[in-house]
Amino acid sequence: MKKLIICEKPTLAKTVASALHINNRVNNCYENNDYVVTNAFGHLFSLYDVDDYLQEKKKWKDVKLPFYPKPFIYKLRNDEGVIKQYAIIEKHAKRNDIDAIIHAGDADREGEIIIRNITNQLKLNKPIYRLWLPDQTSETILEELHKLEEDSKYDNLANEGYARTYLDWLFGINLTRYVTLKKGTLMPIGRVLIPIVKFIYDRDKAIDSFVPRTYYVLSQTITKDDRSVEIEYKKDFDIKDEAFKNELNTKQIEVIKVTNTKSVKAPKKLFSLSTLQQELNKQFGYNFADSLEVIQRLYEMGYITYPRTNTEYLSENEKDKIKKIIDFIKNKHNVEFKDNKRIFDSSKVESHSAITITTKIADYTKLPEKDKNVYLTVYKRFLANFSKEDCIASKTKVTLQIGDYTHEINGESILEKGWMKYENEKSDKIIPSFKKGDKFPCAFNFKEKKSSPPKKVTENMLSNYLKNPFRNKDTTEDEEYKAILSGVEIGTEATRTNIIENAVKYGYISKKKSSFSIEPKGIQLIETLDRLKIDLYATKTVEFSQLLKRIYHEENTIEDIVTKAEEEISNIIKTSNSIDLLRYGVDVEEIGKCPICGSSVFENNNSYYCSNFQRGCRFQMNKANSFFTKFIKTPFTKEIAKALLDNNEAIITLMSKTNKPYQVRITYSYDNGYTNFEREFVNSTQAPSNNT
Repeated sequence: MKKLIICEKPTLAKTVASALHINNRVNNCYENNDYVVTNAFGHLFSLYDVDDYLQEKKKWKDVKLPFYPKPFIYKLRNDEGVIKQYAIIEKHAKRNDIDAIIHAGDADREGEIIIRNITNQLKLNKPIYRLWLPDQTSETILEELHKLEEDSKYDNLANEGYARTYLDWLFGINLTRYVTLKKGTLMPIGRVLIPIVKFIYDRDKAIDSFVPRTYYVLSQTITKDDRSVEIEYKKDFDIKDEAFKNELNTKQIEVIKVTNTKSVKAPKKLFSLSTLQQELNKQFGYNFADSLEVIQRLYEMGYITYPRTNTEYLSENEKDKIKKIIDFIKNKHNVEFKDNKRIFDSSKVESHSAITITTKIADYTKLPEKDKNVYLTVYKRFLANFSKEDCIASKTKVTLQIGDYTHEINGESILEKGWMKYENEKSDKIIPSFKKGDKFPCAFNFKEKKSSPPKKVTENMLSNYLKNPFRNKDTTEDEEYKAILSGVEIGTEATRTNIIENAVKYGYISKKKSSFSIEPKGIQLIETLDRLKIDLYATKTVEFSQLLKRIYHEENTIEDIVTKAEEEISNIIKTSNSIDLLRYGVDVEEIGKCPICGSSVFENNNSYYCSNFQRGCRFQMNKANSFFTKFIKTPFTKEIAKALLDNNEAIITLMSKTNKPYQVRITYSYDNGYTNFEREFVNSTQAPSNNT
């Protein structure tokens, strides 16, 4: 008898087959005497949309909101490749010589439900086991195949995954339709998307409203033995207080205490996905989307461990695995196994440990540049943490007395580089060699300074915010991990990058290099939500994230969170249903009057549309109408739309192929939801038809 292994992606199927020494691939399957290995293409199934539940296609305005599926139903995606691949999986799963199914989805909640949807649809009376892979080396695959557990062990993870999917469907479908119909223009809404846009909106508003403050500080440079340090008096002044300065300069600066200590400087912790992305952004300028693609590729090649993790620690049961890796590299590097809580701490690990290299050591000289840089970043952090040699720093604290004012200067120099040979840090702050009793005359002068505006949101800032929106400078590491494990986060390490990219795609925000800016559509979104009293910001999103985590810990059920979401959505619609956004039309320029109902016509990215859209008027003029894009080959501008609405015609000037101007008159008619345009040449001066 044989077992069928269903992998989440073709790349993993190939890797598993290779580990089993199966080289022949027939019809998307690998097979030997013990196993058949096949794969999905990520999600083969998706949730029903509204039309599926209604069993007919309806316009959004004709569907009563809120809409709550009872129950949620999955369907096979309507894609030729997906349908063909599912048929292959089904054929092999139902073979008489297949006595068990092995679930080989990615080791997270999303991977869990991707394969479960397949096995649920198959409805087979065969045992299902889980292949849980912390990395994709042949060694790990073979090891894990010999200690399979029943897939039911991961029911809590699956329940969390299904709850997250249902939650996002409920908020996304209901509120996208609701806000779009209220506003008259498409506005995608998402549980994680909205806090991202709001964070950038708030920051840009703070920057716009910032008024710089000019102030003054007293500073002085002290020099000894050709080495200098600048000190600043702790107080700042709104105006130059010359009397205070002169009084201060009658005193002297005396060194009253010098403390020198040697200390072992610890390396930075191992990487979570977000800290790795931040490091790559800092070192190489890689944006999060690009770095995630490379990180995922290195994982699929078996060079690094599972990357979608939120911790910088390793589980204590991984010590033997780390010892094996160290045995692989200790001939090249001066490393040793270290058993300490800075590295191994199971209390700070949820499903997956920090990202490390594996026993499959890459020849990085043969990797593409980005892959090499990412791999070496992970490799060097591993070496730094397991270096035999300590980094020894000399820290100096100098206390100065200036009258009744005490000032401290801190310096640091590296005496022995130790692990810094692998991962250098710019940490030296060299100060003069002060001795107790040294005296210097006071010679403070005023220096003008201006308060700085808030900085633009960067990828690193946004990443830190989403990991814990309630973090502050006093948050300890233990508090941070307690928050992570309780679900205090917006999105997950696995999903945030894609959702940020969606916010850009929808036109809510833009990204220049690594900084984000709010766009007019994003401003419109947040102000629309505020007017409708819809609060899907950080606190509300975190509340649902914590509920998801409670499902994982069996403290809540899927039904609990679905009921909570339905109550929230019902309250939103009940509270805001009487609010007419047309009263706020002052922020949208009126293009003209609708020829059907007489309401205002507004502009969005795609069309000129009737503001009475949510009450059923279908009038619109599409900017991408082929009359403009292909026939007369000129943009359908706001000026043309205004003329058509005001005068039922627009006269525009075009250029002939011989670069001579000529005019055409454009008219339009509207019939059964479609706008038709016609042209005629003014003064019968016809130009060539291939206008530009």
